[in-house]
Amino acid sequence: MGGLAVVLHPTLSIGLVLTAALLGVLAVVPLYFFAPAVLAGTVVIPLFLLESHARGLSLASTPLAGQGRLLLLLAAVCLTRVVLERRIIKLPSLETAAVSLYALGLLVSLAVASTRQNWYSGIVSDLARQLTYPLAFVVGVVASRSASTTAGRLSLYRATACVGIGACSLSTLWWAWEKGHLPIRIPLLTTLFEHSLAASVYASGRSTFPFTDDSPNTSAVVFVLLAISTIPMLLSSEARRDNWIGFVMIAAVTAGVLTTQSRTGLVALAAAGLPLLLGAYTGIRRRPLVVAIVLLLVIASAGYRAFPHNRKLTTQTATYAVRKTIWHEAIPKFLDAPLLGQGYHYSARPNFITAAVNPAAVGGASGGLQSVHSEYLGQLVDGGIVGGLIFLLVLTAFVRVALKCMGSKFKIFRAEGTGFLGVISGLAVAMYAAAVFQSAVATITVWLLFGVLAERGDYLERQRPSA
Repeated sequence: MGGLAVVLHPTLSIGLVLTAALLGVLAVVPLYFFAPAVLAGTVVIPLFLLESHARGLSLASTPLAGQGRLLLLLAAVCLTRVVLERRIIKLPSLETAAVSLYALGLLVSLAVASTRQNWYSGIVSDLARQLTYPLAFVVGVVASRSASTTAGRLSLYRATACVGIGACSLSTLWWAWEKGHLPIRIPLLTTLFEHSLAASVYASGRSTFPFTDDSPNTSAVVFVLLAISTIPMLLSSEARRDNWIGFVMIAAVTAGVLTTQSRTGLVALAAAGLPLLLGAYTGIRRRPLVVAIVLLLVIASAGYRAFPHNRKLTTQTATYAVRKTIWHEAIPKFLDAPLLGQGYHYSARPNFITAAVNPAAVGGASGGLQSVHSEYLGQLVDGGIVGGLIFLLVLTAFVRVALKCMGSKFKIFRAEGTGFLGVISGLAVAMYAAAVFQSAVATITVWLLFGVLAERGDYLERQRPSA
């Protein structure tokens, strides 16, 4: 009966139909569209999971059970296409080794968890999902390798930008609806808005839409990553259409981040935009770049004025006080097991004691037990020095590729390098105050973008004249 209820419910039936349609389309479209398809899936899945929970339905046996299962399905279709088309896709050696080492580190961390009394119900399924997410890296490599022409690459970034614009716009629409500024009622969307608001533990006005199972901070970070990875390429294009898509992306991401009221998101947006100021090194045409910067500053400054007083950029806030307490708790946890850490997912669970504060003031984070709220500390607490070094190796490998693209004599590579340097800059700042890799949406987005970047570095390496 549960399966029949899923089929008969209109919202969930639409999801199943869309999944089938997506697979049918991906069977014939160019391979580089698999990357934006994966990103679109990560945006849509939480909405149908939210609807299923609100209706008391289970989707465990459907493709909509989670991003991990959909990613596995799309990766299988992608690799099947590669085999049937007799393509030879060579994965970039250094970056693939770094990602593989990271996955191996997760397995070691699971073994450590079993010896440190950090075992909990569902830990194996959690790890299985985490090990599925690096498949996005493979999809990113395949998609990037398939977009071998300038037109193909612009199509890849254009489609990715459309996904980002859609996600940011949904967040802005949710905020407008919650504030009573939405002039019309959109039946299906309004129902999702209502369920999202009912499930939210965050203060009024903070959008978690469309990533309803994540914090506003994580949503804001994902918006920033999707935007900055595409904007430089779109602004470097000679086509006015691409420039306009870039401008819309800038407006959408700025509005989207503002609707989350995330200070982490605002700082990440500023950090991600810094590479755009490198001028001629970016490969971006001057006039679109100036328009983009002015547009960003105008929207950000106007929106920030409307920020609630308790969400302003300052260290004198309840949330920062909570985080400082958590971080002080994390250091002894690391020192208790400095080499291999406390084990998998220890930092993601409520193992850190904080002082009691007003939950409304901190956006849902009350006193008592909390997770670590910092990716850097989380990696050290969970994996120790070994896990921390592996994580640093992964980041270093991709920084190296971004800088290599920035140093290319070709404008298109410089533009892509600028975008990915922005991705890494924004991510590096966000991970200070947010556990980014605890989110399925953020993790898949990062691995997919890293796959696209790794392929660009490998392409440049193959073009170097042999000695």
